[in-house]
Amino acid sequence: MFNDEVQEVITLPSSWKVERSLNDASCQTRNISYSESATQSSYTAEIDIQTEDESSERISPRFIEDNSKALSNFLLRVYPDICEQLKENEKSHAFDGYDVNWEDEIDTITCPYTLSHKAAVQEELEVTSVTWNCRGSVIAAAYGRHDHESWCTHKSVLCTWNIEMKQLDTSKADIALEVDSCLMSIAFNPENPPIIVGGTFSGEVLIWDLSQDDDNFFVCSSKNIELHQEPITKVVWLEEPISSRARKYKLVSVSTDGRAFIWEYDHIGKSLKIEQGFLLLAASMPKGIMKSKLRGDAEMGVTCISFMKDDPDIFVLGSESGGVFKCSVNSTTIPSGITNSGVDLRSPVTLSLQPHSGPVYAVNCSPFHRNVILSCGMDATANIYSLLQMKPLFTLEPEAGYIFNAQWSQTRALVFFLSTENGKLLIYDLKASQVKPAHSIDVNTEKMPVYAMEINSKRSQLIATGDAKGDICIWSLNDDLINFTQKEVSALENMASAMLD
Repeated sequence: MFNDEVQEVITLPSSWKVERSLNDASCQTRNISYSESATQSSYTAEIDIQTEDESSERISPRFIEDNSKALSNFLLRVYPDICEQLKENEKSHAFDGYDVNWEDEIDTITCPYTLSHKAAVQEELEVTSVTWNCRGSVIAAAYGRHDHESWCTHKSVLCTWNIEMKQLDTSKADIALEVDSCLMSIAFNPENPPIIVGGTFSGEVLIWDLSQDDDNFFVCSSKNIELHQEPITKVVWLEEPISSRARKYKLVSVSTDGRAFIWEYDHIGKSLKIEQGFLLLAASMPKGIMKSKLRGDAEMGVTCISFMKDDPDIFVLGSESGGVFKCSVNSTTIPSGITNSGVDLRSPVTLSLQPHSGPVYAVNCSPFHRNVILSCGMDATANIYSLLQMKPLFTLEPEAGYIFNAQWSQTRALVFFLSTENGKLLIYDLKASQVKPAHSIDVNTEKMPVYAMEINSKRSQLIATGDAKGDICIWSLNDDLINFTQKEVSALENMASAMLD
């Protein structure tokens, strides 16, 4: 069916390659031309250097010898005059309170910080006292109550905030220390930033060292019947006379038991010891003003104290009876009718000023005039006194309820601050008006009392207030309220002198 068959070979010529052809063509560029020119360099010149050859072995420098006595004669001639002028400058107060302001000018008063401790606010505790540390960076607040009917049964808290911290918690304190009795007054040490003292409602003086993480409680005054037996209303630090390069401070406490104590404390031995004691009696009130039923040897509760800046031996006391008294640390008067006291008590009063008609809540000595003081109290008035006369120089009536605090500006002689019952911070500038405040600031919208107030001594533009809500407001003042002028010091002196005539 299938057979083999052979066919012829068929050849097909390949056509996939084509012979290439070549052509020559010139490129389309122009000929490059070259040219040469001289450089624009300046002419050079050679000069000799103005030095002399020195021997390689010489190491010490050569100085021009001046055998004339012109310089020494000049120094000897001007030395006495310069020394005399430096001594005069040391006595000058021209730049007292002057603080260089490196920041931009500020025209408004602002509140950059509002602080509170949530746990204390929940317990309905009030801010009873505030204080700045000596560096001006930490604010401390004492939480307690003012409405005690008998003995204190509250737990109070000491809180601190560092306003320079980037992670500042405005609703929780950096440090919160619980205290068994209400803290009524606190004060940072003026030289040692972590040391803080407090006075309690139960009459104890407490000291803490906040630099210690584990055991920051430093010392507590003993519960001795000879010491404070009633609430401590104010604690302050008193600088000792300068005896060495290091500044040393004593403690001062006053109480509603009528006693004022100067304490010497030992930081190493952790002890407190009374150095001096004073007792305020009703007999110190001006004659004709003291109530007839009140015995002269009855104790008057002390509510506040302030020491003179230039003379720490002189201080001013305010009392529950409304009295304002000029006192001396060097008093030797023994109070009458005092027996069986283990502490040597003296009557400190040297001058009785015209009193307020109710308890005095604050007194403050002017940092610019040795005889001018400021006081305020329950009678809703603020008095400015001269310690050279009994009657006030003038009286202010802001109509803002009780005035709980009064403090002079540290940089302006005619400016002072008041905190009131209806929640206001009043700023008076006597240069502008002796009647109306220059600024009236609502510290809180609920019109709750502002019990505490303190100016920052390092940052004069900052002032802190503490109120019954438990809030601490830090206010930044405008430049007009803090810029120092020497003319104001003279104006205050003239004002005090004119009203004495």
